[in-house]
Amino acid sequence: MFHASKYALLQREPWVATAYPTSQPMWLYMAKLAWSLVDVSSDDGSETIRAKTTWTMLLYLTSAADGVQGGETVFYPNDRKLAQEELAIAPETGMLLLHKHGDNCLLHEGREVVAGQKWIIRTDLCVRR
Repeated sequence: MFHASKYALLQREPWVATAYPTSQPMWLYMAKLAWSLVDVSSDDGSETIRAKTTWTMLLYLTSAADGVQGGETVFYPNDRKLAQEELAIAPETGMLLLHKHGDNCLLHEGREVVAGQKWIIRTDLCVRR
């Protein structure tokens, strides 16, 4: 269970809108160690604070109803890429996917978009390291 009082939420990274056109290669991710460490500016910009990302949020802006085929976000719970263990999340307009990032991040990937364009908005939540 998440208890906000246990974490000093610094700031979320900026929202980033991204389009994935047909046939763009996707990547397999396991965001641990260095990938989960970020530098966050203080509110007044006077200092840089070392932080780590703890959660990633993806807001899906398109889906099959918009002509998107493919582009699923796929998680592999046992940190190995086996089809029989995968959990595939299809893009659905308006759906927000929240998943752990950093030390407890699951191996995951975005599948290739085979038709249309997959649009998402992505950001991370950061806490003081």
